[in-house]
Amino acid sequence: METLTSTLKKVISLSIIIVFICSAYFFLYLKGNKDGLPLFLPFVDNASSTVSIISSEDEVIKLQKTLYELERIDINSDFFNTAVFKSLKNFKRPIPTLKQARENPFAPIGE
Repeated sequence: METLTSTLKKVISLSIIIVFICSAYFFLYLKGNKDGLPLFLPFVDNASSTVSIISSEDEVIKLQKTLYELERIDINSDFFNTAVFKSLKNFKRPIPTLKQARENPFAPIGE
């Protein structure tokens, strides 16, 4: 009889915990604002509880125009064939080789 009551208490406790977690998830994430929209959606303005789809569409159109302008850019590569560009000197230095560290940096010192 004791095992039955113990098992029943565990089931009831577990079901209460599950109901509490589900209700907390609903009220925190799914309930939304006064318009009924979830708060985690990117187009919901939480400060004024209004949907700002129009400004988002304007931003998308502006981005599309910018991308179209970038696609139309034609780079004139004649500069690379001029005598001035060809007379430039390369002043790079070789990267010195440094002493290698230990093979296993996590091994105790001395091994």
